[in-house]
Amino acid sequence: MSDEKIISGEQFDSTNKGGLIANENESVETNSQGDGNLETLEDRIVRSTESGGLISVPLNFDEQNGDWVIILSNDPFKVLYLDYRQYVFIKPSMVERNFTTLNAFWSNKLGVMNTGGNRVAFKNKYGEGPVESSLAKLKIAYEKLKSENGIAEYYKEVNSDRLRKGEEGIKETIDQMIHDGKAVKSEIQLCLERGLNRGLTKDETADIINRHFVEMNFKPYESISGNSGESRWREIFVRRKLQSSIVYFS
Repeated sequence: MSDEKIISGEQFDSTNKGGLIANENESVETNSQGDGNLETLEDRIVRSTESGGLISVPLNFDEQNGDWVIILSNDPFKVLYLDYRQYVFIKPSMVERNFTTLNAFWSNKLGVMNTGGNRVAFKNKYGEGPVESSLAKLKIAYEKLKSENGIAEYYKEVNSDRLRKGEEGIKETIDQMIHDGKAVKSEIQLCLERGLNRGLTKDETADIINRHFVEMNFKPYESISGNSGESRWREIFVRRKLQSSIVYFS
């Protein structure tokens, strides 16, 4: 069969645009623990957290659309330049150090903004409101993460929000896949790929797909046996035994 199928049936078991700003420092201190040339903001936050947190504002932090945009996030870890996925390694001392570093940066921005007609240039660079609300946002994030219990609690909250948004992002793809009562291999793989684009791992996406299959009373097209690639990609929707290191569609 060129496209293995899962069909509906009995339920199976499943366990400056503006000008220069007066008195603003032209250069920003380099974080000796970070690397300002990593490909993405997320990469840089991961590296900084792995290295023990901030000792100074990272390189290029204050460029147009630079890493200062973390202040726009609703994730308290990101606001404090921390990778929430490393929560078991994040200690209150790291949270406090990052808070102190970023609080000093934004306090300086507030002082500069309120001198010498800088408001227009600030608005062009940072938009409306981020500078004015920065200290309050930093304080809220710090209060949430200043204890080990808070770090663990908000890890769960942020991760649950990621999973929820990821599932919302692939729901239409899943609905299109199962609306005709069958799901072919290529459609399942497309869902997995779109899950990756929505911040999910393949295993997380597979669990979501599997749940929809169970709810819709889908079952494997044929019995599962052996260790071939063709049996492995079906097996995840029955017993969820695959690990992320295993190729799903070999």
